[in-house]
Amino acid sequence: MRHKDYMMNFEIYLHKINHFVNARAEIGAFGDYGYLEREPGLFLFSFMNENGGLCSLSRWLDFLPEGEFNRIMTKEKLTDDEIYAVKLFLSRLGYLFQIDNRQRIDKDIFILYYLKQLISLKNSNVANKLKAQNFFFRFLCFELGIDYDSYNLLHINEEGLCLKTKERKSISITHLLNVFYTSLNKEKYKVVATIIKKFQMDAVSLLAVRDNNDYTLPFDDVNVPLIEPDIFINTFKRANKNLYRVLAECFDRYQSTINLLVSNFFLMNYSYYIIRKKPRKLLSLKKHMDDELFSNILSAIVYRGVFVDRKRISQLELNNYIRIPERSNCRLFNLIYQI
Repeated sequence: MRHKDYMMNFEIYLHKINHFVNARAEIGAFGDYGYLEREPGLFLFSFMNENGGLCSLSRWLDFLPEGEFNRIMTKEKLTDDEIYAVKLFLSRLGYLFQIDNRQRIDKDIFILYYLKQLISLKNSNVANKLKAQNFFFRFLCFELGIDYDSYNLLHINEEGLCLKTKERKSISITHLLNVFYTSLNKEKYKVVATIIKKFQMDAVSLLAVRDNNDYTLPFDDVNVPLIEPDIFINTFKRANKNLYRVLAECFDRYQSTINLLVSNFFLMNYSYYIIRKKPRKLLSLKKHMDDELFSNILSAIVYRGVFVDRKRISQLELNNYIRIPERSNCRLFNLIYQI
């Protein structure tokens, strides 16, 4: 895979972020790919067909010969459940870069965060790397609406993103894609198949294939490097003044929208890489800041409700510091302003 292919999909990811923090940003185009406005404010990531029309990549099978994917995958000895899991996952890849300017909800920032961690982890050398990759991948699948039975058949290993099969134990998704598109020897669909395959291969590679590219977010914020898992872990192996400073900055009411996104990512890193395993570190944190700031941090961590067990926090007798806004009235992106 060429360097520019990996980076094009990262540019599309950055484009999605830009629209998350700037609702009036212009909708971009990326070669054979662009955005189809399905309804006001909702833009589906799509490819351009031979007639110049935009076709949603989440409906990719509609533009290829009916039944061919099942037929070819059956020849590869995949079961019906395994075929369904692969088809569903490939359909949901289009959702990764979908832009929804109608609202800002928890799902948006979770998808952006899980994607960033997966993109960074594949090139890192942190301890328990595969465990972290599969943790974030599982939650990404959940946010993309992939059912448990399907995403339970998918996992990340040293080869990249793979399917657990009964016949061959584990087989890479990129291998299955190569088999399918090589076997799809129909001239009528050649151009469309080439465009769809490129997107799918690049997206899967972006998620899980090591490439040693630099995926640091190009934002003017001194805390951006701390989003990277290896830098975050190495910087905060032990609590220090820098940790307390950055945590305090997360609740600065004069942040830009980019600052606010970085702050949310940092808090999620802190929750996953530190508090998830050792919630008692919250007691130590409490000693180094005033009650209001500590309450803000703890409330934000609990609100997310993904990485940390509320029961374990309750056992620390910290419930009095938790202030959770009504979830129906709150958006995670703006949580800092709600608390």
